[in-house]
Amino acid sequence: MRKIAFLLIILMTGIINAQLKVNENGSVYYEEVVETKKSISEVHDAIEQFLATNSGNSNYTIKINEDDKILSKGNINVIGPNKLEVVLNTEFKPGRYRILMDPISWNGKFPLAPEMNFDKGKAKEEMKQMYINKGMEKTYNKKDEKGEIDSDIQEFVDMQTMLYDKAKEKLNSFATSLKEYVSNYKKDSDW
Repeated sequence: MRKIAFLLIILMTGIINAQLKVNENGSVYYEEVVETKKSISEVHDAIEQFLATNSGNSNYTIKINEDDKILSKGNINVIGPNKLEVVLNTEFKPGRYRILMDPISWNGKFPLAPEMNFDKGKAKEEMKQMYINKGMEKTYNKKDEKGEIDSDIQEFVDMQTMLYDKAKEKLNSFATSLKEYVSNYKKDSDW
């Protein structure tokens, strides 16, 4: 039974991450084509309404609104002040629609990437220079001898990894909510 549960967890993780991809520049983007029995008009209206009502009206702004696509820009809160700025491009064709979130960046400044491109050696040198500049070279040396400097750097790396994992979770959650909204959308008829 445990083996089956473990296998299901691995399969679900693969499915969840299948839409998150990395481009040639190392930046993460989300892309998924969703099949539907709804008309282009129904999918368009559902996504338009979703963006206006469910994603925090002030968080998403529709930039282009055409019959076959909606382009919007907004933020997804990750943890505390850390937000993802996302350009959401949804395109519609008979029987399917595409969700593309690209580019995705941290607070509109740095692209979301699976690797931090973090050089621990350089960070250690910069930290040492910071201690020296403050006249605290002896303190640095004592902390380095005890392994505290490496520990501080590793703690920073671990925090960044946790933020990345949380960002993936939030992107997938946003996409799932959007797909569920489209799936359950019923056009208001004669009220």
